[in-house]
Amino acid sequence: MNIKLYYPLFLCFSLLFAGDTGKIVGKITDSETGEVLSGVNIVLKGTSMGSASNTDGNYLILNVPAASYTITASYIGYKSISVTDTRVNADHTTIVNFVMEVSAVEGEEVIVEAIDDLTNWRLFKYILRGVISDPKIFIHLLYI
Repeated sequence: MNIKLYYPLFLCFSLLFAGDTGKIVGKITDSETGEVLSGVNIVLKGTSMGSASNTDGNYLILNVPAASYTITASYIGYKSISVTDTRVNADHTTIVNFVMEVSAVEGEEVIVEAIDDLTNWRLFKYILRGVISDPKIFIHLLYI
């Protein structure tokens, strides 16, 4: 008799405290070597939620409200990948794995010129006095 009485009460409390968030987990690997990638940024577009992969290539995003999301993985030297319409259900785990492809990173051209005129060197040193204390650093600066 007591069991029949407690069952509806337990059911009411369990429905009352049911979660409305889920979680997203996954693993990130290199497409060519199959090695795991650590430090990859995973972001849910339109939110401030995200994560970074650990040394095993795994990531975890907790307390994600139940909805559909676009998940983007980005890493320097690799193409960014977006997975659209990823559905997160309450009290469930959504698994999204990424296989990333290598991409060439192009930078701007840097021109370094040596200072050969003593007058210009003194003027340049005077202008930057206090900004940089080590004169060896001047060699690495662009002089116009």
